[in-house]
Amino acid sequence: MIWKGENFKTGTTHKVGFAINENLVLAWYCPTRPEPATTKEYQENVCKNDGTCADPTYLCTKDGYDKCYNDMARTAHNKKRTEHCAAAFAGDTAMAKEMQRMLNEKQAPTKPADRAALYKGCQENFYTAPAGTSDKDVMNKNLATDSWYGKKSAYNFASGASASG
Repeated sequence: MIWKGENFKTGTTHKVGFAINENLVLAWYCPTRPEPATTKEYQENVCKNDGTCADPTYLCTKDGYDKCYNDMARTAHNKKRTEHCAAAFAGDTAMAKEMQRMLNEKQAPTKPADRAALYKGCQENFYTAPAGTSDKDVMNKNLATDSWYGKKSAYNFASGASASG
């Protein structure tokens, strides 16, 4: 019924029409959603079970990690992987929660020795947005993914390490 979001084209007029025939009511809503709609925008349009509208930050982070960002970044990574015939990544909620905990404690980049045993062997990329980049852009665009992918020429695929160390 109601779409919030920033991806509507400028000047978009939201329209609704109704038809009724005895006990049937039909409604059309145009446009139906922002284009393209992001996971975060879908979640922003949901209300809590108690009927109050949910804060988008709450919807994305209520489980101890940012589900919206994880979904967006994993989709962007998998799109790049498809270009190279690599299998898609699956999401790992427990890993995301552990990473968020460490990042919240300012442990970034992380040290494998400080990680839970299950994650000690994981490789890590760390992204710091350039000066002047808004937090909103970091959260809603794939800046980190694009930056990491842009450095693929510095990666030694034979050794599995960055050419810079």
